[in-house]
Amino acid sequence: MGDARQKIATLLSSFIVKNKFSHVWVPGKPQRQFAKKLGYKSSEISEGFYSADVDLFSSYFEKAKESKISNFPKRFIYVGRYVKHKGIFDMWNAFIELQKEHPNDWELWCIGTGDEFENKIEHDKIKHFGFVQPENFLEYIEKTGVYILPSHIEPWGVSLHEYAAAGFPVICSNKVGSSEKFIQEGKNGYVFPARDIEAIKDSFRKVIDSSENELLEMQKKSIELSLLTTPAKWANTLIKLLND
Repeated sequence: MGDARQKIATLLSSFIVKNKFSHVWVPGKPQRQFAKKLGYKSSEISEGFYSADVDLFSSYFEKAKESKISNFPKRFIYVGRYVKHKGIFDMWNAFIELQKEHPNDWELWCIGTGDEFENKIEHDKIKHFGFVQPENFLEYIEKTGVYILPSHIEPWGVSLHEYAAAGFPVICSNKVGSSEKFIQEGKNGYVFPARDIEAIKDSFRKVIDSSENELLEMQKKSIELSLLTTPAKWANTLIKLLND
């Protein structure tokens, strides 16, 4: 983020970090850049520190695949806390504005709870489900088609990886760190500037205007990208670091 605390850390790194740690293991490229500013060489930095349970979410995809091929669900899904910095109010307002400007059959399903749950925006095409137990997620994965994560700040965001592994086209803000690994613009999703209502509407619109075949192709690309990081690769990195 380049804030004062991080700038001070780069100046003091030799005394507080580099003399204690020989290597750095980070989630992805944004954190790699910061590790370099702390004084670490590329050979001393490993990526892939956070991983979704790829096998679990891939199994969800396999169970939902046939129903989505026959009738792709026209529903976006958000899964996360109901707090302002997750960008939920931007998402809701953008969706409602688009419904007025460009009426369509799509819905927005939201799962989660938090400080802003009582202040949630109600609309006949926005469904709020509150907290859902993990073992009940398959029901919602089968009935939704595209994942959205509109965060104002999200240093990584494992949920994006999870839904890519579940075969979802994905849209998110440019403040979601994991977008650099799990979204290829136009291939399996879209990235919009955080807080930008018009840009969020544009991403919604691009999905809504896509054909079912295009969305199914985006599914395949999401699954391909989700395999860039897996628990098995995480374990291999750990073994390598222990042996260095």
